[in-house]
Amino acid sequence: MQQYQKAGYLLIILGGIFWGSTGILGNPLFESDLPTLKIVSMKTSLAALIMLFVSLLWQPNLLKINIKHIPFFILSGLLAQFIFGLGYYNAIRYSGATVAVILLYTAPIYVLFYSLFFFKEELTKGKIMGLILTLVGCFLAVGGFNINSYDNFSLLGVLYGLLAAITYASYTIMGKIGMENYSPFTVATYSLIFGALLLAIPYPPVGNVLTKMDIYMWSSLLGLGFVATFLAFVCYTAGLKRVDSSKASIIVTVEVVAAAILAYYFLGESFNLARVLGITMVLSGIISTRIS
Repeated sequence: MQQYQKAGYLLIILGGIFWGSTGILGNPLFESDLPTLKIVSMKTSLAALIMLFVSLLWQPNLLKINIKHIPFFILSGLLAQFIFGLGYYNAIRYSGATVAVILLYTAPIYVLFYSLFFFKEELTKGKIMGLILTLVGCFLAVGGFNINSYDNFSLLGVLYGLLAAITYASYTIMGKIGMENYSPFTVATYSLIFGALLLAIPYPPVGNVLTKMDIYMWSSLLGLGFVATFLAFVCYTAGLKRVDSSKASIIVTVEVVAAAILAYYFLGESFNLARVLGITMVLSGIISTRIS
């Protein structure tokens, strides 16, 4: 059982690191004139296609689901892909990236309460300490201490940010529920498939835009689709099966650490004492959660 849980922690950490690579992998696309949600639709569609391809080659039986569970997977895709993308990127638009990320990482709070209510998970001192450390650590790591980060602050941006956090948390809860009947790979696959289909309605991942993309933009899309979406969702969902949902939501905040370190090495973003302290607190919070 201990080895089973250790594998879960490792998978969740890997999922967080892969999600944390979004900034550097998506930089060529995010710096283009493409609408952000168009990019989200393209990378989600690519990840869904990779999921289908892998399933068909590896274990086609994983694609079998009960027809009565289709609404559940549609809701999972709607919340975790469509509404999350709408909330998060509009939070960035109206209030800036710092505010959006700070609000996003309130998600473990919602997961903690969901877990207590739905799964009767135990509220331990380690979880509480881990939650506090990671919340404060994320705030420092993303530059929340910088007053200039709030120049574009708006109520609408805050509401979008809270919407993103709630839907981000919902995938952890729905993933746990879905795995009562299906494998982690099946849950991740159908969440991405239905999410991609829903995103494709207002933001079709095809058209003239594809012919205008250069090699750097195509490489960026491949990185976002394969690493920051496909691998991230598979690892996190597989880890979620082995670890309490409340713990998983705290451990995956390693994404902030990964994003900060990768941005420092590849995008030239600066480090300061507050950011280092924030990263240290996030890692300490993850350790506190692990030993609880």
